[in-house]
Amino acid sequence: MDGKSERYGSPWLTQSEAASYARIGKERIAQLIATGRLRAYWSPGSDPRSPNRAKLVNKADIDELLRADAVEVREVSRALFGAA
Repeated sequence: MDGKSERYGSPWLTQSEAASYARIGKERIAQLIATGRLRAYWSPGSDPRSPNRAKLVNKADIDELLRADAVEVREVSRALFGAA
């Protein structure tokens, strides 16, 4: 198992945990959720009337987003510095 799998046993993460998992800021996670690029789900234990109702993010959705936005380092190096 990789370190992420051991650290996050559940596939459901809070926004703060999602930011740590993806190695990006909490504000970026919130922005991705607000723009619909990252799906979020209401926590079943949170009060549905609360404006601060907890949102959960699934690790698979984060992984999918990271793969979709990923640019291989080799491609960037080639574009910046020419053929290696």
